Amino acid sequence: MKIFEVTKKSASFALGRLNPATIGHELLVNAIKKAPGDSFLFLTDRAPKLPTDPLSAEEKLDWARKSFDGIAIGLAKTVLTAADRLYKMGYKEVTFLEGEPKLLKILQDYNGVEKPLHNYNFDKISYMQLARDPEASGATGMSASKLRQTVMDNDLEAFKQGVTKAAQPHAENMFKNLQGLMGVDPVDDTDIQETELKDFYGDAIVDQKVLDHPNWHPDLAPFFKPDPFSIRRAIKKAQMRLRNDRKKNKLNEKLYSRLYANEGILDIFFGDQEESLSNNPYYKAWKKMYLKNPDIAALNKRHKEFLAYYNKIEGNKKDA
Repeated sequence: MKIFEVTKKSASFALGRLNPATIGHELLVNAIKKAPGDSFLFLTDRAPKLPTDPLSAEEKLDWARKSFDGIAIGLAKTVLTAADRLYKMGYKEVTFLEGEPKLLKILQDYNGVEKPLHNYNFDKISYMQLARDPEASGATGMSASKLRQTVMDNDLEAFKQGVTKAAQPHAENMFKNLQGLMGVDPVDDTDIQETELKDFYGDAIVDQKVLDHPNWHPDLAPFFKPDPFSIRRAIKKAQMRLRNDRKKNKLNEKLYSRLYANEGILDIFFGDQEESLSNNPYYKAWKKMYLKNPDIAALNKRHKEFLAYYNKIEGNKKDA
């Protein structure tokens, strides 16, 4: 009779912020892939916070997947929730990789300890320490903070040098995205088109009146194509960009003060115009959002006014 030894399912993994992923992190990924078992990379699932975490969890996850091949990449709140996920996938032995043993003890201490957010009990937890020299050149010394600095320095070529080969086709788009999030002047302002403004205002803009306005500044452009799920964040980012320009003496004092006074950019261009609500860009933007998501529209400071007007107009149409 033959006796077959049952091989225990094993995995190797690491946890990091990777905001954003770099060629330095590629060394970590390669080490994970060489370690025993299946390969996993977990990114910390946390809200964006300047200046160290400009990308959201979803944005950095997308960037990491564009940067690395041959490894499963996901999100985890902590190393404990990452371990819990692996255990529930059937892994009995794991190898944890990190530069300094900061999280290893936590991972070991909670092995076999049931908690509401994590419950794992591995047969074996191994550890692999990674060497890194932050002062070195090339991939060995590259980090997310160094890559973010290239964005602050407006140095696209240096940014590309810190990006993996797999992510090179997407490097310029990520660079511009980080510029907007970090309040840095874009490398090229020529992509601000009137068609982008029309996408938001429809027939309210039929000429170059916004682009020709004496107070127009390229960093106001992102406000004309807002993300409906992050209006407040968009305002804060616009304020940060304007504050950055104020320090550089590139923006006049009047524009800066009016942005903070009105808590929005649209007043700069349309605040002094008297027009009916049906043609008011504030109302048009609110109505568009209200038809898509009433809860988000309710955050508008003029929601009650606009809703009353909308109900009145729609009521008259039904009566007719």
